[in-house]
Amino acid sequence: MQREEAAPAGGSFVLVEHLHDLECHRAAVAASQTALVATLDRFTEELHRLQRSLPDQAFAQAAARVPQLQKRVVTASSTIKGIEKRLDRIEQLLSKEAARGS
Repeated sequence: MQREEAAPAGGSFVLVEHLHDLECHRAAVAASQTALVATLDRFTEELHRLQRSLPDQAFAQAAARVPQLQKRVVTASSTIKGIEKRLDRIEQLLSKEAARGS
């Protein structure tokens, strides 16, 4: 009988450990996303500076790529937000299970 009582406590520890890992990964993803947006903003500003110094055709070719990159970043960002929502739901379920097991 004691083994059955010990199992939920051990399981709770594992769940808490996984929750902590998920939170660390989520923080790392958020930091990476912020850095990506900052880099994209910097590149956009550099592109505007190049616009003033390059001939029109060369600029047009370079500028045509920026909206495509921005769309890809927006898509990646929305995917990351969807993953974060899923992780939140998993975290809630694991917390409830850990609370029930204690």
